[in-house]
Amino acid sequence: MLNLISKDILMQKKTLAIAILFIFVESIYVYFAKEVPVIIISILVPFAVEYLLLTNSCLLDDKNKSYIIINSLPVTKKNVVIAKYISVLVFFVIAICIQSIFAALINSNKGIMKIEYIIICFCLIAILNSVYLPAYFKSGYAKTKWLIMILFFAMYLGISSINNHNLIKMIKIFTSMSYWTLCGSALLISAILMVISFFISSAFYNNRELSR
Repeated sequence: MLNLISKDILMQKKTLAIAILFIFVESIYVYFAKEVPVIIISILVPFAVEYLLLTNSCLLDDKNKSYIIINSLPVTKKNVVIAKYISVLVFFVIAICIQSIFAALINSNKGIMKIEYIIICFCLIAILNSVYLPAYFKSGYAKTKWLIMILFFAMYLGISSINNHNLIKMIKIFTSMSYWTLCGSALLISAILMVISFFISSAFYNNRELSR
């Protein structure tokens, strides 16, 4: 399984380099810009990088017909699905780490990554992938690329509408809950969505005909 996860990362060296360059340019822009909604940048950039890495890994798998090679190896379809879901978490961690490093080195005066930004980003990524991955494992990349694009841009616009005022208003809705209870609940719900999505993906992939 580790080899499957490594495959998703190693075959994207160029894409990862582009992602790092993208975050670097964004950090420079934030440094020189007078008014920048830091909360939007802090959530939106890692979200976009994870989306780029995941969809590109799915594209390369289908383009190179990796599933045919993998299917001939002593690897179960369940492990293939598990590896893809773990890759989502790995891509998320990579995106957050790169964003946090550049934010700390270049834009520490304008605020660095906060825990609530990371949690919001993770929740949005969990929602996006909980919908997309079952569709991908059922039909492949070619038939689902429009779905992921629509989902991404819908959530992209949703993130763009967030600001500190809106965030405070959303938090006040749950004023009866402590900060850590709220964060923990959000993470738990996201994890449950991913688990449900995993079982659906496994069922779809087990029944999928893998042809040449």
